[in-house]
Amino acid sequence: MTFLIVNEGSVKVSDMELTMELIQNLVGVEGESSVYDFIFDKFSDTQIVMVFDDNFLGNPNCQPSCLIPNSRELIHGQVLIVGDGNYDGFVGLTQEQIELVKNELLVVTKTDNDSYLAKKSQYFFPEN
Repeated sequence: MTFLIVNEGSVKVSDMELTMELIQNLVGVEGESSVYDFIFDKFSDTQIVMVFDDNFLGNPNCQPSCLIPNSRELIHGQVLIVGDGNYDGFVGLTQEQIELVKNELLVVTKTDNDSYLAKKSQYFFPEN
């Protein structure tokens, strides 16, 4: 299953099977188990879902990672972006969905003067 991992200033394409335990350990602070939540219907393709640590939505005590598309709300901590398989749970993202995320998601990065700047996520994808 292909999905994206978003952190402050980075987007990583990952390809592995996602279990509930793995999701709990990937969102928020990697390696720390968490309670996760979902954000639906924020991308132009409504089958794209953001998965995040429930404690990290707008939490100013943690590193911001991205802005919720079509919103001004920040998500802090590590975020997963996956496909919505409706009743079949999460599914992998298609290449078209990944390209859409590159154009619609704003990733937060720290500047030299310790402020934050949101830029399209396409700038943070690894070179192919």
